[in-house]
Amino acid sequence: MKSDIKKAIATAGDFKIDDVQGGYLPKEIANEVIKYITEINWCRQLFRAIEMKNKTLDLPVITSGRNTVGKGVYFVPSQVDISLKNDQIGPKLHSVRLEAKKFMAYANVDEDDIEDATLDVVDLLLQSFAEAFAEAEEQAMLIGNVSLGSQYADDPRKAFDGLLTMAINAGVVVNGTATTTALEVAGIEETLSLAIKKLGKYGRNKGNLVCFVDSGIAEALRRSKRLVNLSQFVGVRDNVGPSGDFGSNIYGVRVLESSYLDGAVNGKTGVGVLVPKDEPIIGDRRLIKIKSRELIEDDKMRYVISERVDFKVRHTSYNGGLSGNAEAVCALQFTGSLT
Repeated sequence: MKSDIKKAIATAGDFKIDDVQGGYLPKEIANEVIKYITEINWCRQLFRAIEMKNKTLDLPVITSGRNTVGKGVYFVPSQVDISLKNDQIGPKLHSVRLEAKKFMAYANVDEDDIEDATLDVVDLLLQSFAEAFAEAEEQAMLIGNVSLGSQYADDPRKAFDGLLTMAINAGVVVNGTATTTALEVAGIEETLSLAIKKLGKYGRNKGNLVCFVDSGIAEALRRSKRLVNLSQFVGVRDNVGPSGDFGSNIYGVRVLESSYLDGAVNGKTGVGVLVPKDEPIIGDRRLIKIKSRELIEDDKMRYVISERVDFKVRHTSYNGGLSGNAEAVCALQFTGSLT
């Protein structure tokens, strides 16, 4: 693999312009990088990823508003008037449009370090880049906001709206009160139960739901004797990166900790977001581009890597366009001494 990476940087597509060399990694190597990103990013592990052959991909989705019964299924009496089959009862389709957004990262490495290193520097760089992309992706997929101010012009969170932002924008929010005491932590459970109810038909299958919580809520849950004593809530998984899995369920819902939610709403602790695992869609061009350039004045090599992804949800309040408010995502906000 290491020799393939070096070859890709040096000769891929015979690419060399203005002393910049490199190109797209071979597909099998790019897949290995994406696999490593997936191992770190909770969202990649849980949500469906679709390979995009082009920059834009439209996915057909049956329109299903909160009050729509059966997604357009209708009963046919023994003697049916053909006029019954109209737009009011027939299924409707709209498109979810994925448009690949580019994430980039770079690093400058001293030539001396490259020459003296006992390990393969390029391989270590690629691993570090993959970790950086995984963190940036998870942050954007959870708390991304395309409406961030101009001072965040190159912030990964501006690439697309994350789940928490979608839920708040749609007004699908459940407010609760909880503290770190064992008794009061029951408020977290009750709020989660209300969030499940808020999702309506999207919350029917509890095993298909996942709830991301910030560090404050996670700490309260870990300290709760009420939950630790339950057989389904034992053990905490050590996880690479800033996220943690409790390895268990509350009301059948998998609960995951992500520190990227910390302070996501007005800088306050006590935030979560609930979503069916089959609701979000990750669009992935599966093209990892890496380039290098010699900085002779500094005796360094600059390595630049890029990937292209997008993030959407399947069900929105379709309004005749390609977007609308998310229907199947619910935010949880708590007040109380969770820190």
